[in-house]
Amino acid sequence: GSMDRPNLNYQIRRREKGVGQIVEVVNRFKDESGIVYCISRKNVESTCAALVSLGFNALPYHAGMSGEDRKSNQDSFLLEDAKIIVATVAFGMGIDKSNVRYVIHTGMPKSLEAYQQESGRAGRDGLDSECWMFYTAGDFVTWKRLIEQSQSDAGSESAVAALGAVSDFCNGIVCRHVALAAHFGETLESENCGACDVCLNELDQVDEPLVLAQKIISCVYRVEQRFGAGYVAQVLVGSKDKRVLQNRHDQLSTYGLLQSEDKRDIRDWIEQLISQKFLIKSGEYNVVAISELGSQVLRGESTPRLLRARPKPKSSSSAQSTASWEGVDRELFEVLRERRTAEAAERNVPAYVVFSDASLRDMARRRPSTIEGFRLVNGVGQQKQDDYGETFLELIKDHCESANLEQDVEFVATQTPVAPKALTASSVASFQHFEAGLSVEEVAKELGRATSTTRGYLTDYIQHNKITEPGRWVDTDTIEKVTKVIEQIGAGPLKPYYLALDEKISYDDIRVVVECQKNA
Repeated sequence: GSMDRPNLNYQIRRREKGVGQIVEVVNRFKDESGIVYCISRKNVESTCAALVSLGFNALPYHAGMSGEDRKSNQDSFLLEDAKIIVATVAFGMGIDKSNVRYVIHTGMPKSLEAYQQESGRAGRDGLDSECWMFYTAGDFVTWKRLIEQSQSDAGSESAVAALGAVSDFCNGIVCRHVALAAHFGETLESENCGACDVCLNELDQVDEPLVLAQKIISCVYRVEQRFGAGYVAQVLVGSKDKRVLQNRHDQLSTYGLLQSEDKRDIRDWIEQLISQKFLIKSGEYNVVAISELGSQVLRGESTPRLLRARPKPKSSSSAQSTASWEGVDRELFEVLRERRTAEAAERNVPAYVVFSDASLRDMARRRPSTIEGFRLVNGVGQQKQDDYGETFLELIKDHCESANLEQDVEFVATQTPVAPKALTASSVASFQHFEAGLSVEEVAKELGRATSTTRGYLTDYIQHNKITEPGRWVDTDTIEKVTKVIEQIGAGPLKPYYLALDEKISYDDIRVVVECQKNA
């Protein structure tokens, strides 16, 4: 019979930090059964703990557990006492559960045979089901190391070749159903399945793939086809890496040719060109070379399809950049920057140690006339006030007088939407401890994290769980004082609150109260 499963919707994405991508899928199937596959036992434990902390009914399964625990968790999944099983590839053989609505791979599987089998556990009842894979290039390295540690040279060579086929599949730009069927020697009639990320146009294609491909392949040619994909990406992005400079590849015409792009995107494009046979990898060190098809690209006779593996925000960065300059007198900013350079030279320290650009922009925005106003500037503490206050106030005064500008501007920034921070497994693991009433210090000890890091987890916990009462972490007297100041000043950054409270209440306590008030 056919290897194709037309009811399965294949979605392949670059894995980003955190468990957010997994949660987005699981959230759409809250009352349905699903399997989440991880490469390692450690990943199974952390991912499962994160899902449980977020309120999902999940259980782990891996070879490091006792046989009794594995059987118990497997039975709970089959009987639907647990909706989600988070497992290594040790799970699934002989499982007869027809109503698995989704299978998620949190990393690249070790072969397409394994992927066909594991993803194929979804939708055995014939109903539409989803198969998601979140991968990075690092997964290839992880599997290769595990393979080399556990197999003979002969077995290792074929296993690594199988892993390469998975990498090609992930970076491919043809219908996922067609690609899988072709791997098993089957040809599908339709080249558009209507049930995968490629055919549904859910992947972001670059605008000029031929020009981009020519730049990349030209760089491979210029470095004499003697280096790996990572090195080629470094040359294209204009890296100052020691090896690049020693090889004098900063003198090449292709050096820095893609400096406006992210190096990870360039790596992805190289892998996509390899998967389409325009480039080839060879040897122990995976040196990248140009194929005959690649030569056709250089001559403009063939055009590849190239996708952005990590869609970039199209407006947030420009909006953020605009907002960071909002209200800033740019001429004054340049005056202040020159003074900063001189101060840094006199003290033999980097310029940012004197003041960051953010601080200079805020000075050029507020244009303070007094020490008290200067202290309100972003990044100005007691030491910087003492060291630089008079000098910079004098510069600001002189500039404002010559340019006829008012001083002591009360600035209220335009609010721009901020994308929510991705929750990490470590952050989510802290939630149960905060829920149990542990202090920040106690949670830090439980997780083996720094207290400062754990305070960030507390902010995540307050935001995610919509906590409105800060009393678990801040005493009543402090809450009252902070609340009163917030009412007087209004919503905004923490520093004005800190100064209004005579610097006697920590930023950490102020932040807890502010975050809880946002949820009220």
